[in-house]
Amino acid sequence: MSFLEEIEPVKQLALAEMRAAANPEALEQARITYLGANGKLTALMKRLGTLSKEEKPAAGKLINSAKAEIEAALADRKAELDLLAELGMDRKAALDQDDRARGADHRWRPPA
Repeated sequence: MSFLEEIEPVKQLALAEMRAAANPEALEQARITYLGANGKLTALMKRLGTLSKEEKPAAGKLINSAKAEIEAALADRKAELDLLAELGMDRKAALDQDDRARGADHRWRPPA
């Protein structure tokens, strides 16, 4: 697997973990796992120096793009979790609220 092929799976895993974080602690743990000093994406960034002159520009662009996407997902999820905390809801309550808003509580019943 080439260096460029290693970036996308790490990015996808990071994005999935960010979206799945149920609380601020889980989100922070995901941030550390991927963007921390010993994080998975950070490790890939450190390896940029070992690439050839020809590979560096494309790899640098791809890894910077992945980092930006992960940071954006982190900020978005943090804002969502902050809003839920402000409203006093956990994720399940928020999802239940969303289901009710779509009419999920109105189930079809046969006529009497």
